[in-house]
Amino acid sequence: MTPVEAARAALAADRTHADPAIWITRVPDEAVLERARTLEKEGPRGRALWGVPFAVKDNIDAAGLPTT
Repeated sequence: MTPVEAARAALAADRTHADPAIWITRVPDEAVLERARTLEKEGPRGRALWGVPFAVKDNIDAAGLPTT
């Protein structure tokens, strides 16, 4: 599965739940897909989790995301 395919599958799964309480901060779909496209162009380059969608708990600092 490519990063774009994995991102689309994760976004589709999120939509099936339609529960806004799952996320405190949610990256917009287009931003997720753009990052997946970038990863796909770059290739794995030794990154073990290349293209695997993930969530970051909001109490962990992540660049560009709010920490609550």
